Amino acid sequence: MTFGQQFNLQIFIKTILICFAFFCDLVSPRCLFIKHGTFEHYCRGYYPQEVSIKYRDKLITFGEPYAIYKEVNVSAEYLISLKLSELHSCPVIRSSGPQSYTCVPTATEIKFLRAMGLCHEYNLQIADELIRNCLKQNGRRHENFVSPQRQLLHYTLVTKLETSGAAVAALDNSQLSQMFYVMMVVAALCCCSYGLR
Repeated sequence: MTFGQQFNLQIFIKTILICFAFFCDLVSPRCLFIKHGTFEHYCRGYYPQEVSIKYRDKLITFGEPYAIYKEVNVSAEYLISLKLSELHSCPVIRSSGPQSYTCVPTATEIKFLRAMGLCHEYNLQIADELIRNCLKQNGRRHENFVSPQRQLLHYTLVTKLETSGAAVAALDNSQLSQMFYVMMVVAALCCCSYGLR
């Protein structure tokens, strides 16, 4: 197998996995608390320099915006939306999967083309520090908060504005038709598997 064939096979496998996750709405067992959860806006701030230096997170840099949402029914579950995101303008969000959310007051669907979520079923010190810093930035320094026992760190890697047509322009017609075919096969498999449950 030549390098080009190996590369194409890797792209094909990755595309199938991405399509499968997108169409089947796969959720890791650690993230089940997020699916169908309702989260209320708690705080909005800017990624602090001390947290950036301490944790050396390569996905977000000092000064980028982030927002914290707290589960309406469970006080120790948080969704922390890192980087500029459409989620930040919503007072209440409902999750329907790893890449899709609904802004509750307006019933606006928010789907991310490139986002990453890291779910943790235990307290993370970075989550405590982000909450504490956010409260401090908003003049609520002395406010007590419940430390997260479960949290989703949600990184928006590409905003909707950045993706308008850019991803499609790089692909030729044959690649698009192959991707469409794969996505349809995966969607059919998902639908069939749901019907058998």
